[in-house]
Amino acid sequence: MRSRTWKLARLVAPIGLIPLFACLAPPVESPKTNVIQETTVRVDQSVKNKVDLLFLVDNSLSMQPKQDELRKRFPQLIKILDDFSTKGNPASYHIGVVTSDLGSATNMSACKPGGDGAKLQVTPSPAAVNPPAGCSTFSLSGGVRFIDYNQITGTNNIVGGLDVPTAFSCMAAVGDMGCGFEHQLEAVYRALHDPITENSGFLRPDAILAVVFVTDEDDCSAPTNSDLFDASAAGVNSYGTLHSFRCTNFGVECNGALVSQMSASGLMQCTDAKMANGGKLFETQRYKDFFTKPAAQGGVKTNPDDVILVAISAPSDQVSVQVTTPCKDVANVASCPILTHSCVAATNMNFFGDPAVRLNGVVNSAKNHSLTSICDTDYTAAIQSLGDLIISQIGAGCLNSPIANRTVAGMQVPDCVVEDVTSLSDGSKMTSSIASCAENGHKIPCWQVIDKLAQYKSQGCTPVGTTPPATCKLPPTCQPVTNPIDMTQQLVTVSIDRGLDTTGKPNTAPAGTVANVSCATVASSSK
Repeated sequence: MRSRTWKLARLVAPIGLIPLFACLAPPVESPKTNVIQETTVRVDQSVKNKVDLLFLVDNSLSMQPKQDELRKRFPQLIKILDDFSTKGNPASYHIGVVTSDLGSATNMSACKPGGDGAKLQVTPSPAAVNPPAGCSTFSLSGGVRFIDYNQITGTNNIVGGLDVPTAFSCMAAVGDMGCGFEHQLEAVYRALHDPITENSGFLRPDAILAVVFVTDEDDCSAPTNSDLFDASAAGVNSYGTLHSFRCTNFGVECNGALVSQMSASGLMQCTDAKMANGGKLFETQRYKDFFTKPAAQGGVKTNPDDVILVAISAPSDQVSVQVTTPCKDVANVASCPILTHSCVAATNMNFFGDPAVRLNGVVNSAKNHSLTSICDTDYTAAIQSLGDLIISQIGAGCLNSPIANRTVAGMQVPDCVVEDVTSLSDGSKMTSSIASCAENGHKIPCWQVIDKLAQYKSQGCTPVGTTPPATCKLPPTCQPVTNPIDMTQQLVTVSIDRGLDTTGKPNTAPAGTVANVSCATVASSSK
């Protein structure tokens, strides 16, 4: 690849002569740009039409209102995905639910050794409040514990006459009587990593993986033999009052030191506690590696770009400690420290959350991620963000900025570089360049730019934020852009021509290959 001094805006292209729907401005005569805008969009070349969607639902005390809101908004997600399917992007979805309850090494109220064991949940918990009608006769066929919703074939595995949103609502009715030492990260790790019989078939090697954490407390993932949850006098002497503050006390460090049991406000530079500093929880690098490294290096996916992490959690800031007398959350205890909520809804005090330092740090480590607040009394924004992330991975990518040009043999051509990037079994990647059709006389393989503005207008496509009509086959995020040089409205696609096979079908790229399309984009200009 030739040297670049500008930033790159990257798309990942589909195979054959298939439009990327990359919303780029076609070549225009323009002055030299003085600002380069970088935008990242991804579309997989080996068309991804499978998504494994795992919800981690905190089932500890105080979660019932948040669970109800999640279940209320889930139909919006299915509508987003169904609408995208009608535009020519059907996919196969596995939808599963696990809880945060892995129990504790010692048997105590609400915390049994092993807890729910990271097993996929199907029937509502006995502690669930008002599960949907029909849950008593609901089941899943095929001997699996996840919804198999296939838009491609128009089928699902739901038995009992329920639709997909209602079936999910049954599965997500996990109640709020689970262990208060939540193992959100470890439960997901085990569900996807360990050979748990009940989870067989959920995780597919060729599918996008989307994990959604719904929780109002930070992660407290500890080894199974940890004594951090010791309820004896010796445990209290070592770790303090038996309640969730132990998770912060020995799981989070701020300014390089463990959060203490003394009152403190506005603690800064907080991260997960290192065991070398006295931490008792799994260090979060365990989970960051699992989600962000290739499978050859211990990651969950061959290509880590196939991972989406979403959290409906509390903001990481601010971390503050208050000593309460008597103890605010444990009866018959004279005094104890508690973690101050980092958010509370102004209109509903049941929507609160404690700073999710560990959990949010892991979610932010993924390339494709989203964080929204557990204290929002309406989770529409969280569901929309999740839907947008899924669509960005299984559908066509868009770059809503005009691109710069360069002069080649007297011609103005888009200033882009296109490469095939193939993920190999050892975790390494092999890269090969693809030429511009305009520059190499259309010798395949090559890439080209195609105008889509006429299609946008004729199909009545609408702006982002509204529902496009069924006639619109472009992705909803693919909108015309205005070139700041001549103020014209433009919308184009990029496609890769790999030629045809002996049957007349477009040739495909090697397995595990994506095409990176990197373009200099026009943000402003100098005269």
